[in-house]
Amino acid sequence: MNRSGDVFDVNARDCNFLWGPYIRLATGFYEASVHFVPYSFHGTMRFDVTSDFANNVIVEADFDYDRVFLDWTARLRFKVGEDLHNMEVHLSTTGHFQGKISKISIRKV
Repeated sequence: MNRSGDVFDVNARDCNFLWGPYIRLATGFYEASVHFVPYSFHGTMRFDVTSDFANNVIVEADFDYDRVFLDWTARLRFKVGEDLHNMEVHLSTTGHFQGKISKISIRKV
């Protein structure tokens, strides 16, 4: 993975390629989003949200071109029933993935 300005340029195979930020989230509903530079997404990416240093998977899904091409964003909505500590967004791949990530966000919905 290379970083150019505000964009992470990923070319990965069979690995974890992005994780963090290890924050605390209060009870509520949230949406985690990964925003891609248009037409840069190739392959399949696993996107999950975890807490407790990845020991607790809150939500996960696989994303390919067909799931992101309309607005170039992968989104996961989830509920936090009690305060979560060391919460992180985790991106990985089994197989090949190539893409340019312009932003990752977590917002309360």
